[in-house]
Amino acid sequence: MRWARFHFCKLVDNLTKENLHQFQLGLGHSFSRNKIASDPAKQDKNCTQAMATLDLCDRLINRFYMRLKEWYGWHFPELVDIVSDYVKYAQSVLVIGNKDEFEWEPMNEHLLNIVADETVYHQIHKAAQLSIGYEINELDLSNMKQVAKQLTKWASVRSELNNYFSNTMNKVAPNLTNLIGENLAAKLITHAGSICGLAKAPASTIQILGSEKALFRALKNRGPTPKFGMLYASNFISAASPQNKGKISRVLANKVALASRMDAFGEETGLYGVAFKNQIKDRMKYITNGDIPPRNVDVMSDTMKKIASKQNSSQA
Repeated sequence: MRWARFHFCKLVDNLTKENLHQFQLGLGHSFSRNKIASDPAKQDKNCTQAMATLDLCDRLINRFYMRLKEWYGWHFPELVDIVSDYVKYAQSVLVIGNKDEFEWEPMNEHLLNIVADETVYHQIHKAAQLSIGYEINELDLSNMKQVAKQLTKWASVRSELNNYFSNTMNKVAPNLTNLIGENLAAKLITHAGSICGLAKAPASTIQILGSEKALFRALKNRGPTPKFGMLYASNFISAASPQNKGKISRVLANKVALASRMDAFGEETGLYGVAFKNQIKDRMKYITNGDIPPRNVDVMSDTMKKIASKQNSSQA
């Protein structure tokens, strides 16, 4: 093979070293593009950007809703107590407009479809008749409706982006997503730099990700080091008692390390994440009540059997 590669230009007609170099360069670029497109570890940047955009959408929606609620509340302050959902509130503002000129009877189908309940519709009607809000002109109302339209638009964008984010996380890190949820999994991946960076980190590092300042401050002052960082937002730690939060955080960090390594270098199925989640629940029962959890060997063997049966059924 070495001899054939060295004398390749002489064996192939009309092939020079310059053309061979171009062919090799093109082949290398094509191979790299295919590897990047098919490698989930290279697609975690999409999850990072999607999560950052979702946070931006949440901030914009909250600000638009706060402005609209306060602005339209001068005209119809009772509406916000009846319609609490921000999307339904904005849609109700677009449909009702000026409450004094709105035709309540016969029942308006557009408003009824928004609130999806006749009882709520009659509550809005009764509140509009007894409202203490002041009258507004067409110019004020048109500007309020523009804000309501922008709010509904951003809510639609957030809904579509959230679906994309969920699907991408299930492809990139299915085990980690099933273990701690897609939002916390994306935050850990973002903080570690990539799914490969998170997979290469030890469990002790994963446990304190996000609390680096507190760690260095504790080391400088020779004080107690933090027990958890971003993992504090997990449901497991919030459900644990104060004296057991440290134990649960260590167990959770170990399972996060295993799940991230399987997502980065191993199985693409999410069944291991479900098994890890059940193991943490069993560990919490053992810490609180003393119930003996099943052995890790038995849990992993059962999970491997489920994966094998699932693959066999899909092939059949």
